[in-house]
Amino acid sequence: MEKTKLLTIAVIALLLLNVGTLAFLVLHRPHGGIPAHENHEKGPADFIIRELNFNENQRVRFMNLVDAHRKSMNDLQKRDSENYDKLLDALGNNDTVFVNTTLHVIGDTKAEGAKITFKHFEDVSAICTAEQKNKFKSVVHEALRMMAPPQRN
Repeated sequence: MEKTKLLTIAVIALLLLNVGTLAFLVLHRPHGGIPAHENHEKGPADFIIRELNFNENQRVRFMNLVDAHRKSMNDLQKRDSENYDKLLDALGNNDTVFVNTTLHVIGDTKAEGAKITFKHFEDVSAICTAEQKNKFKSVVHEALRMMAPPQRN
């Protein structure tokens, strides 16, 4: 009877430990893995608003710019995924012209994303006061670091 009681206690303890571990993992996600649109609070947009001390009008205009940028980048990401699918579908068919063309399209899509992001930050800079513009570059660099995927060692 003692062995049964000991095994029951051990099973309950392990079950509680598993539940605790899962709760910890769900509640303490790493920030680098959470896209900005899923975590408005304490995300890059809130960081920029706070660090540049945007007033309410600037905040509204900024969030409109963020939404437009996010939509453009999502559309671009969809096209990018489709192009990668086409590239992978070409595996083994030895069509180097198609592969090279698709690689160029993928490169153009990446460049378009950089151009959209650069224009986005130009638009954000345009709503800043002269004092805010002095701090803008360092704030943007930090916001971009927040959005970057975690580095692997």
